[in-house]
Amino acid sequence: MTTIQEARRSLGVGQSELAQRLGVSVVSVSQTETREARGDITLRTRARYLGALGLEDLGIVAPHIPDNTTPLPDLDPGITSITPDSAAASSRSRRRSLMLHRLVDASTNWSETSSWRPQVVTGIARNEHSVQGTLHRSALERWKSWIESGDIETMRERMCAEDEDACLLRDVSPMAGFLSTPQRQAVIYWERKHYAA
Repeated sequence: MTTIQEARRSLGVGQSELAQRLGVSVVSVSQTETREARGDITLRTRARYLGALGLEDLGIVAPHIPDNTTPLPDLDPGITSITPDSAAASSRSRRRSLMLHRLVDASTNWSETSSWRPQVVTGIARNEHSVQGTLHRSALERWKSWIESGDIETMRERMCAEDEDACLLRDVSPMAGFLSTPQRQAVIYWERKHYAA
């Protein structure tokens, strides 16, 4: 099965061009390609992306077989509990993003700045090249200001909050790479098991 990324590259279409065709951010295209590689994409999303590339999706999906040799970690209710009417509860991607960020918060030793700060700085620099739109650029500037000022408490509170502003901040999060594959899979499987869509 041809992936969105393979199709895009074979047609010589960059992520930014595909993002323009779809009316989404480059970060969204990148995240969708990453989710598809993990087998975590809906048929509707796949068809929409391939349609923007001028291709027809035949609806063939290769199932993602999890590696059952590594047990998935248990998730604390403080990570999975989301207020039903909150902005974070409004979609599957927002629920997962919140749970992933809560897991980052719980599993990072924030007192050892040297163990996580360089990774966040790298993430901010990476996102600066791909983030578009006033709201997303403003959100990225807030991440940057927290790191530069050392206001880690505010950063941690906002990355784990459930409101619309926090959801927007997580859209441009520099926290990529903080979690292991089993940790990410635990969130995905938990969310799938407990929410219909």
